[in-house]
Amino acid sequence: MEESHPKEEQVIAEQVEEQTTTRMEDLPGSVKSELKKRKRTKSEEKSANSKEMDELEKTCDDLIDSMRNAIEEDYDSMQKGKPALKRLRLIPRISQELYNKKVQRFFLKKGGLELLHQWISKQPNGDQPSLNLCMGILPIIYEMDISYSQLQNSTIGPTIRALKRLYSELEPLVKKIVDKWTRVALDASETTDEDEELSLIHI
Repeated sequence: MEESHPKEEQVIAEQVEEQTTTRMEDLPGSVKSELKKRKRTKSEEKSANSKEMDELEKTCDDLIDSMRNAIEEDYDSMQKGKPALKRLRLIPRISQELYNKKVQRFFLKKGGLELLHQWISKQPNGDQPSLNLCMGILPIIYEMDISYSQLQNSTIGPTIRALKRLYSELEPLVKKIVDKWTRVALDASETTDEDEELSLIHI
């Protein structure tokens, strides 16, 4: 068997590393310039990405603030016997901004699903949400990439199912949402018991 000489092996390894490692100052000027350019480009890309994410998060925060304000303004209008139209007028903006999946992720992370739930829930004065409001919000909910854990932490499911009993026009859309969420639940679990998974996500 060949004898091992750790010290000699270490010396040889160091020599090889020294021979194969080129110092930055020994590189030709054009190569150094290219390496610096690449490093600068990566740094600029990282900075641009960070700026973009900050702007998207601000867009999300502004949207959430507007949605909360719309609820308060509509409730105030109801108490005064006036039409509650603030939320209806905000739907196109919600649809447009949540179409961006990055904004949507921020929205869900910040509790946006429960905010949407509040929009389509029974009003403080006991009135049900209008058909037009539900027709505007449910398609937005359907298009969102909502995770299994987010569904588990929300009670929006029963509210949506109740809407089809309130408005027969909503039944096809409610069914599409429930079917989609059922697939999300089954894909996230090892069980094949659909009833069990629906109960876990409160549908």
